[in-house]
Amino acid sequence: MGANASKRKRIALLILIILAASFFRLYQIRGYAIFLGDEGRDALVVKRMIVDRDLTLLGPRTSVGDLYLGPAYYYLMTLPLWLSRLDPVGPAIMVALLGVATVFLIYLIGQALFGLSTGLVAASLYAVSQPIIEHTRFSWNPNPMPFFTGLSIYAFLRLIKNQKRIWAFILGACLGVCLQLHYLGSIFILMIILLWVFSRSQIPRRTWLLALGAFLLVLSPFILFEFRHNFVVTRSFRRFIKEDDKLGFNLGSYFKRAGFVFWRLFSHFLAVDQRWLALVLVIGAFFGFFSLVGKNKSGRRLMFIWLAVGVSGAAFYTGDIHDHYLGFLFLVPFLLTALFLERLKKTKFGFLAVLLFLGIFAKNLLNLDIFVGRAPNNQIRRAKEIGEIIAQDARGSRFNLALVSPTNDFRAMNYRYFVEINDAQPEHYDNYSELETLYVIVEQEGIPLTDMTAWEIASFGDSETIAEWQLEESGFKILKLGKRPGKK
Repeated sequence: MGANASKRKRIALLILIILAASFFRLYQIRGYAIFLGDEGRDALVVKRMIVDRDLTLLGPRTSVGDLYLGPAYYYLMTLPLWLSRLDPVGPAIMVALLGVATVFLIYLIGQALFGLSTGLVAASLYAVSQPIIEHTRFSWNPNPMPFFTGLSIYAFLRLIKNQKRIWAFILGACLGVCLQLHYLGSIFILMIILLWVFSRSQIPRRTWLLALGAFLLVLSPFILFEFRHNFVVTRSFRRFIKEDDKLGFNLGSYFKRAGFVFWRLFSHFLAVDQRWLALVLVIGAFFGFFSLVGKNKSGRRLMFIWLAVGVSGAAFYTGDIHDHYLGFLFLVPFLLTALFLERLKKTKFGFLAVLLFLGIFAKNLLNLDIFVGRAPNNQIRRAKEIGEIIAQDARGSRFNLALVSPTNDFRAMNYRYFVEINDAQPEHYDNYSELETLYVIVEQEGIPLTDMTAWEIASFGDSETIAEWQLEESGFKILKLGKRPGKK
């Protein structure tokens, strides 16, 4: 009876953690979700897949090099965008729900590796991490990476344990998705291969071939694109590796970048940039890891390879390492910190484990939007309002859009999306010179038309303002430009 009561308490605690994670990720998601150029671009592609049956074999363009990802994220967006009737909040909710599922996955991984209590502590900390939550409240291709890496790790553990082929299929499929969410997913794939090599598991070759088949199946649209276009992305990737200055190795700077990545994992995602707390957690992570020596060989090997391969691989990138580049490592600091807190709790300093847990918990909670009073950005609502105004005015004419904004999304992709779904079709964003009408959305105050030098506006030619709309809530303006008489 006592065991059953304890089990019910653990289940109740897990449910409470999941509910808290759901609330923090879904609370006012429409108001807080980012919907700018990249999000508008993605929504346009998926809208055309749904409405126009224009399927794609290629995914988003990367921020470095002339590279493109595979289209997996676009296909993930399709169902939620369709269910939400083309409202871009649908894919944002999908990302939030995948974030909630990741909380459950980190619990399962922690339980499988280090015990139930460690899994619950890791899930609790991950559920309230302010930086992690920020990455799960809008639709963007790198944001689901922690879910698919977490599911890959869990599938690998289950495959090693029971050798059921379903886990091989899930593992291969997840790795195929990871590679298409961000190219640093290739580091995670290398990590899985090393785990397999060092596990010395007697898994039949057919099972691994099934994993490879699932991997290739998920990648098949991208592979087909490459065959049809003479491997254009592969050739660009090869040029990027050989010629781009964002990849390289210099011993001193390499270890500096590796140290930055390692420190960032704990200082930002757990300690929310509180230096003294981060230092304690980094020391604690080493303590937790070395506490496994002689006790948990498989857990120690997995955490070491995951962290060492991930950090050392990311350090080869010499450009700015943004948070979303590290999505395949997000789970690591939470698992190591939970392990440390559980080990510390069993010593005579157990009260310090409770204090540290509460400190991390409070530090993250107090930085959430709901507690700091940060107002919603309302980017979806604002783009919808402006898109409807332009669509109503422009319907039936040849026109295009341009944007004056600190985001430098001169093609106004987020506004373009709402214009299109309101049955008005702008010209292609390479065509600005052969039009009679150009709508310019101005998000920056105090810039006269003569100072708007973006190519999209300059190539339209000599123009004059023939209509203007002022939006009271945002302060944005819409300028309707027409060619001056006699000018073409």
